[in-house]
Amino acid sequence: MDRVTQSRIEFTINHLNENVFRFSKTKDGKIVYTLNEGPIPRQLNLQTDVVFGKTVEEVVGKDQAAKVMPLILDAFEGKTTSYELDMGEFIFQTVLSPVEEDGKINEVSGTSYDITEKRKSLKALQEAHDKLKEANEEKNLLFSIIAHDLKSPVGTMAELLKIIQEESKKQDNQHLLEIATECNKTAQDSLTLLENLFDWAKCQLDQSYFNPKAFDVVAVIKAVISLFNAATKEKNIRITLSGKKPVIIFADLYYISTIFRNLIGNAIKFSHPGDVISINIEDNKDETKFSVVDKGIGVEPSRIDKIFSIYQSKSTPGTAGERGTGLGLSLCAQFVKRHNGNIGLQSVVDEGSEFWFTIPKIKTENQE
Repeated sequence: MDRVTQSRIEFTINHLNENVFRFSKTKDGKIVYTLNEGPIPRQLNLQTDVVFGKTVEEVVGKDQAAKVMPLILDAFEGKTTSYELDMGEFIFQTVLSPVEEDGKINEVSGTSYDITEKRKSLKALQEAHDKLKEANEEKNLLFSIIAHDLKSPVGTMAELLKIIQEESKKQDNQHLLEIATECNKTAQDSLTLLENLFDWAKCQLDQSYFNPKAFDVVAVIKAVISLFNAATKEKNIRITLSGKKPVIIFADLYYISTIFRNLIGNAIKFSHPGDVISINIEDNKDETKFSVVDKGIGVEPSRIDKIFSIYQSKSTPGTAGERGTGLGLSLCAQFVKRHNGNIGLQSVVDEGSEFWFTIPKIKTENQE
């Protein structure tokens, strides 16, 4: 072979867009490399002059060899095979073909294409599809809640107001008081639902709506507790808060208020008349942990893992027949997640529940 021809061959090999390789069988039955050229062999320094005469295991390692050797053996049996080879950093689409000479197959040739970027693009496309599907399901669920759960209390309130109009003509004040009380409960249920729907929609439609700042969380909890004065008085429930000193956290005040509004409201809903609800704060080095503990009806073990999911959580009537939508706890989980915190539940049926969540502390430059 003259120098010009050899130079052209070397130029062609060095500018291959594909990876090409060849295996041969030795006299003792070993399968070894006789050719390995292309961009990846060059990048990994595994070209022919390095791998010639070496086994597959010696070149790519035991684990990868275990994946490809059955396919190489099939090719030596006369089968053309195509497969994807995932080598971690790279993914290849590979084709193996038998090389027949004088009716015998002593060699197998192969080509491989780097499809890493293609697989990454397909993965990104699938993730985008999944997110779009999830967003569409959330939208449909939101409309379902509005159509079903909001229609019912508003309709009930309209009927109660109609009765009040009729009863006012009879001057039956006690009856009017009972109806007005029920009407107020229905109005409060509707208000709670609307607040949760607003918060949920805000969280889903405006992911940038997140404004963390430093504030005293004890003062916020006290303010939220005061919102439930009428409900606790009606069921003769007492709420205790551990610690009176200010505890400063760095978080979104509106989100934290909403979390406590839902957890405290949930505890009141499932507590028995005369019960005590405890709100505890643990101010640790890396995070602040909060818990709302009640002695109510508890949660069935089969529901605990699903209780924070909007898709699987179902509303359960309270001990006094209080209504709900099942949206509040899912909202809490989303708001805690926005803070990179954790949320959980420990519960025993007929003994009570402890809902807890954590808010990580933000390190300052002096602390790092």
